[in-house]
Amino acid sequence: MISQSPAARRGTVGISLRAGDVVLTATGRETTSFPKIDVTSDRKATNTLKRVSLWLMDNAIAEAESRGDDFNLRMFEACRTKPSQADRDSAEHYLFDPACVQIVPPLILRPVTLPALKTVLQSIEDEAA
Repeated sequence: MISQSPAARRGTVGISLRAGDVVLTATGRETTSFPKIDVTSDRKATNTLKRVSLWLMDNAIAEAESRGDDFNLRMFEACRTKPSQADRDSAEHYLFDPACVQIVPPLILRPVTLPALKTVLQSIEDEAA
């Protein structure tokens, strides 16, 4: 979903966000609302970091799905619950760095349809007989 609202600002790598902020990705999609930030105690600060990491990974997953980028989608899904610093940095660049936007080439092969598959199976059976 590409943003139609003029109020959304473009996100950049290293951007500072407040709770509830919605920014645009490098492709123009809106992110979900930035999570609540609470650092009044050590435990709340730890939970805030977990929420921010989850927000970042979820938005990177949504961006990869919208781009049709299965390679990065699998990577972000694999490290969603416990991302390393490198994973978080990769997700941030994937979301907000225009240099990371690449066109995903179409598949070389045609998709196999059920009638075509039946035809191939029938020809194999005919040759075997």
